[in-house]
Amino acid sequence: MPSPLLTLSAVGYTPHATPILTDISFTVMPGEFVTIAGPSGSGKSTLLRLIATLLTPTTGTITYAAGRKAVTRKRPTGARCRIVSSSPACLAARCKTT
Repeated sequence: MPSPLLTLSAVGYTPHATPILTDISFTVMPGEFVTIAGPSGSGKSTLLRLIATLLTPTTGTITYAAGRKAVTRKRPTGARCRIVSSSPACLAARCKTT
């Protein structure tokens, strides 16, 4: 069986006193397509920012195929995950127009 591309284990994010995400756990295997859906304000964008390493989880771990990622903000090398955002402004600082 192939190794997971991405595993979230008990991931949480509490930037202030109110938790935004608590105890999120799932695994993405090679070849899988994953959709994150929910009502407005449910934490979908925050979860994607955590996976993209734009934010750091306050609890739990995110493990990429290239190795463990917990509190460092460095991008994992060799990870084969892609994120398609419905809000291009969230990544505008990282985009380059050619």
